[in-house]
Amino acid sequence: VDSDIKGSVCVNEQGKISFIFIDKDYRNIGVGTKLLQVASEELKLSSLSIGFPNNNLLEGFLKKSGFEKNSLAQYEMYLLL
Repeated sequence: VDSDIKGSVCVNEQGKISFIFIDKDYRNIGVGTKLLQVASEELKLSSLSIGFPNNNLLEGFLKKSGFEKNSLAQYEMYLLL
């Protein structure tokens, strides 16, 4: 098995995502979705949120994953689990 890191996510106990990274060769095959699923299950979260600057790739992934824009914060999105 290849030991190179294919993806990583950092989520705190409140469900705030600090970062999410997926190697470009492993995007669009469910790796990011699985990382978010495992993080939310391990931390027993009822929601996830992320703040980010204008990033179309990340925003597309988040929308596809069910995240919605927070109307109060310009670059904040959340997902109720």
